[in-house]
This record gives sequence, C-alpha cells and structure tokens, in this order.
Amino acid sequence: MDESDHLKQLALAVQQQPRGSAARRIALNRLLCAIVLSGKLFCRGRYNFPPEVYDEALCKTLLYISKHIDRYDPTRAGVMTWVNKILNFKFIDAIARYTKQQEQLKREVSLDSPVSSSITSDFNTTQLDMLAEPETTLWPSERVRDCLEKDPEGLFEQRHVRGHPKANFRAIALLYLEGKSWKEIAVAVGLPANKWSVAQANFWRSCRYFAPKFKDYLQQGDDEE
Repeated sequence: MDESDHLKQLALAVQQQPRGSAARRIALNRLLCAIVLSGKLFCRGRYNFPPEVYDEALCKTLLYISKHIDRYDPTRAGVMTWVNKILNFKFIDAIARYTKQQEQLKREVSLDSPVSSSITSDFNTTQLDMLAEPETTLWPSERVRDCLEKDPEGLFEQRHVRGHPKANFRAIALLYLEGKSWKEIAVAVGLPANKWSVAQANFWRSCRYFAPKFKDYLQQGDDEE
C-alpha cells in the first residue's frame, strides 16, 4: 500500500467512528501525525515570511481537519491534496494577520515600551491555544518510540523551547506517547500548566523537522524484517 492510500484509509477510519468517541479521537490523532510526518505538506510562498506564520497556518489547518474531517471526500481528491488546499487558505489568512500586526507594531512601538508579539514570543502562541487538547494519543508506529528513546546523536534533546532545555522534543514526545495531557506534559518539562500550547507547538514543529529522520529509521526497520 502506498502512502496516499494509507492516508486515505486513516481518514476514512476517522469518519467511520461516532463523533465524540474515544475511537474517533484515536483515529484522528493517528491521521494528524501521519499528515505531519508525510513530508508532503506544501504551502506556496512559505519561505517568504517568518516560519511562525507558516506554523500558525499549519496549526489552524490541523484544527480544521479535526473539526471537519467528515467533509473530506475520497472520490474527489487525495488526502494531501485536500489538506494542502486548506493549508494554503490558512496561510493567506496568517499572512494577513501577520502584516496587520507588523503595521500595528510600527505605530505603537516606542523606546520605553516592550514589544509583545505572538509571532516573536515563545510564550505567547495564542493561535496554538485554539487547538483542542487531545485526550488520547497514538503514534503511527511504535518504532518511532524506539527511535526517540535511543536518540544516539542527541538531536531530539537539542530541539527545545527557547530557554528551557528540559522542555525538549524527546521529553515532550515520550510523554505524549504515554498518553499525558498537554497540561501534564507542560508541567513535567518545567513549563507553566497554562502554557501547554508552547509544548504542543514544539511537538508539531519538531515532528515536521524530524520527519525525514523518522522515515529513514522506519525504512531501515522494514528492510531488516
């Protein structure tokens, strides 16, 4: 089965589960992880703006999918075609907000007033707060857990929330796999409970960043079997 068929099956598995059920949340978490790790997310003009603009658009896209997965029609488009169409619309919205914010900052900033921006501050990711806190977690493959636990090069621990080395991707991801809530994860890695979205942002951004490494690791496992 190729990756596009796999994603389609994951999407259909979500639609087949009752709304609000634990089974639907499990299927949805599996789908979202697979989308982020697919390496097939595409957004036109992504690198023309700060990465935080794209991050906001991606989070809004994942939120939209979570709420409206039943709108996906496999007879009309593949999953990633549908996802990337949504992502591009969300990116346009994020650009508009970013541009408006920058214009406002230019008008309001002064030498004696601190700059406060959801685009530049690790602890003010208000857009990410809109993501529903998951109650159940599931990773696409247990072998990814093995990769995280070994982390022979220490790469996963190096990617952490700015100024908080304990809040690194390895620690956050392993807690996520244990089924901890985002608030529990935040506290466990030394962040305030009400800043759980910061831990969540690190997780999703790092999933994208390390997607090639995970895919290589999984491929090696397949070759050995």
